[in-house]
Amino acid sequence: MNFCHSERSTSRFGVVSFVLTPDHKFIIGALQSSLEDRGNLCIWKLSDGKVIQTLPIMQDFGGQYEELNQLAISNDGLFILSASRDRTVKVWMEFMEYMDFKERIQNS
Repeated sequence: MNFCHSERSTSRFGVVSFVLTPDHKFIIGALQSSLEDRGNLCIWKLSDGKVIQTLPIMQDFGGQYEELNQLAISNDGLFILSASRDRTVKVWMEFMEYMDFKERIQNS
């Protein structure tokens, strides 16, 4: 299974860090572009390897995009923590709630 994501075939993103969700249904990855100074937080469905959600890593107050180094996920799967090169940690909450909502709608 290939976990490299291509956007419009001009930008290539390599996986910097990834975690498996506690239910073993999804892989969440921090992607960094080799061509641009930006990255994404993506989620893949493990069963077929398809990217089902992408969030751009936002700029900090200085206008620089953060470079994520590590990801972790809480035991209940509700929170994703990302550690950046600048020694900051962010908590992503809505990401997994959105995925749960989307999955419930698709399965109904």
